[in-house]
Amino acid sequence: MASKETRLARLRPRLTRVAWPTVALFAVSAGLGFIGGRELDASTALAVQLIAGLLLFLLWLLPTLSYLGTFVDVTTLSVRARRGILGLKSREVSISAITEVVYSRRLGVVLKVRDQEDFALKGLSKPKAVAEELSRLAK
Repeated sequence: MASKETRLARLRPRLTRVAWPTVALFAVSAGLGFIGGRELDASTALAVQLIAGLLLFLLWLLPTLSYLGTFVDVTTLSVRARRGILGLKSREVSISAITEVVYSRRLGVVLKVRDQEDFALKGLSKPKAVAEELSRLAK
């Protein structure tokens, strides 16, 4: 009988990853508020709004969507990592193939996988605790 896969946890990157995009949102909004009280001709007002929209798209929306699309799912059978807006960068490793779990300050949580290259999980919250739990799960 095949064992059923159950999701144990969904780990996300640190929330500090969206700190600078939030600062950009505040700065662009403050700039629009400052300029919004002035009389501008129609073409200048349109240009200011288009530039603000482009800045918000590039500096706030894309990084925020990328953050929301990045996570690690830990299940009873595997560890799946997904990165980016569309999740095009993803990798899955079977729990039974993990030989060792190591915490490195520079690399984060590193999974040593049998017959494959190492699998590094960077930027997670509480990486030491994550490494301990994954090590316990892999045994």
